[in-house]
Amino acid sequence: MSSHPFGFGRATPDRPVVVIGAGIAGLVAATRLKAAGVPVVVLERSDHRGGRMQTSRPEAGHRFETGQQFYYGAYRRTRALLKAHNLLGQLRPAPVRGLMTYGGDIAPFDKKRPWLGLLSTRENLRLWMALGRLSHRMLFTSPFGHKATDSLDSVSVDGHFLPRIGERAFELAIRPMVTSYSFAEPEGHSLSMLLKIARLGASSGTLALIPGNDSLPMALARGLDVRTLTATGIERGPDGWVVAVHATSPDGAAHSIETGHVVCAAPPPQAAPLFGAFPAVATALHAIPFTATIMVNFHLDRPLADKPWVYILSRRDGHRAAFAIDCARRCPEAFPLGDSVLQVSFVAPIARELLASDDSELAAIAAHDMRTFIPDLDQRVSDVSIFKRSLAVASWQTGSFARVAAVRDAATSIPGLRFVGDWLRSPLVESAIASTDALFEPPRAQ
Repeated sequence: MSSHPFGFGRATPDRPVVVIGAGIAGLVAATRLKAAGVPVVVLERSDHRGGRMQTSRPEAGHRFETGQQFYYGAYRRTRALLKAHNLLGQLRPAPVRGLMTYGGDIAPFDKKRPWLGLLSTRENLRLWMALGRLSHRMLFTSPFGHKATDSLDSVSVDGHFLPRIGERAFELAIRPMVTSYSFAEPEGHSLSMLLKIARLGASSGTLALIPGNDSLPMALARGLDVRTLTATGIERGPDGWVVAVHATSPDGAAHSIETGHVVCAAPPPQAAPLFGAFPAVATALHAIPFTATIMVNFHLDRPLADKPWVYILSRRDGHRAAFAIDCARRCPEAFPLGDSVLQVSFVAPIARELLASDDSELAAIAAHDMRTFIPDLDQRVSDVSIFKRSLAVASWQTGSFARVAAVRDAATSIPGLRFVGDWLRSPLVESAIASTDALFEPPRAQ
């Protein structure tokens, strides 16, 4: 099988490439390998295909997102995949408008009109002067990739902005920007990653996919050999190549798949235990932290027709939730019955602290915070559903790029091993898809 391109010459139907993880990166990697004539199987521990792209589809018929909330207009690779699977025409604009609080005050905001009503003219000027000083760096920044040598990766968001713009502007402009994209508070967050967020937000509109965001990975999975197996370890042969992936099925039965190539698409915290035979790789993976998120979904008995659909909650006011959206007002076509789901999100580190809390406590905290905007919320709620995710997205604290480089360096000595995923570039679907380009580069020198 030496005719296989891109270093996958050892792959045969009896020894296929094994992709671990059926998130968007793993599914795109497998799709691209299959199209190149490379035998490939995908292992996924759950019944769900799409990883952190997940859509809830209750019996009532409406859909709301419990993972990735939006697509973006700048997603070129993603849009090409949507078009190939007849989904591109299902995208709808979802402009970000709503309310935000600070010190007991409430004011409207619009993502495309960033002059904030809760800030004075002087505060707005200081904010945009601080951002303007970074504009030359932003011009050369891609939202979907990075260089490990980026000097701004060692600068924290709070360390850079707080002395320049003050607490009020930081709370109202910078904190919402970081939390809504990265599911983490901005303290210690990499300034380099914030520039990517700002570049994406300034140049790209937000879009909703009517059938649900995970319709794309589910469409990809239908063309692949995806097996519901939990990978438990990767075996290394005497010549240094990977030789097998060990796994268990839901009934506990053990499986072993012979292979010469592994594409690991599992998040680093899940992937690290697979590399017992590769301690340097396991150590490097353990060093990459992930955020957590909790979403409390209030199913309402009638629409919030008199309200905006985005709510930003200030830490200054003691709120524990970070932001909320009315899913029906965001994308009415996904809610044919006209009802609403008010989705309240907690982000790391608060979400991490609350993961062990029971559902009633989480619902009470979320309701308390949202009464700031909707005093009669309790009279509107017909049901509550809660989603906890201990692995939301990679936590882009200062030094994150160097930690990613350490994983790549540790993996260079292992022929037949590749990594894909959004954590390699930035926490976006487009980044996860772009990471699969590395599979088609010449094999690393051994």
